[in-house]
Amino acid sequence: MRKLYTQELLAILAVYDFYSWEEKEAPRQFWFVQNIGQSDFYKGWGLDAVDNPHADRPLTVAEWLEYEERFFNWLQSREHLLLPAIVTPELSNWWEPNMLREWMLPDAERCRHLLAEAGVIHVSPSLDPDLRGAVVETWEELLILGKMAVRGLPLLFFSGGKRVYRLTEYLTVLLEEK
Repeated sequence: MRKLYTQELLAILAVYDFYSWEEKEAPRQFWFVQNIGQSDFYKGWGLDAVDNPHADRPLTVAEWLEYEERFFNWLQSREHLLLPAIVTPELSNWWEPNMLREWMLPDAERCRHLLAEAGVIHVSPSLDPDLRGAVVETWEELLILGKMAVRGLPLLFFSGGKRVYRLTEYLTVLLEEK
């Protein structure tokens, strides 16, 4: 992973002028696992169903993690379409999910460590602000960030000058292409 300063990030993103930041009138596609193991999974509440007795189909943490593993195994076969990628938390410098549950903490710490090691965020107080973007170069980096994305961290990935995607809390890929 390599950090990107804001000016460099914006210069790179200029080629993605086809992307609809307001999400209006955009030709979008959804990619999803054909057989995630539960026929009605994509009709459910996604991450919000985990430990939620009010969900149409509540999921246990173990079930979610199993579906998540299947999703990322499936996604790895499309790695050549996804990497390398520019990642940004929607151009902000806030790299923390809105809500972390206890079972998410080890992966959240792994994500913080990755971002801190690359110099994207600061784990100790700093006068320098955290950065708004980075270059994701390996599958392992994408996996670490992707796990946080499907758990509520709103990340956008820009790839190859022609593809913008987001990994959703429903274990899908929301894709917009040039």
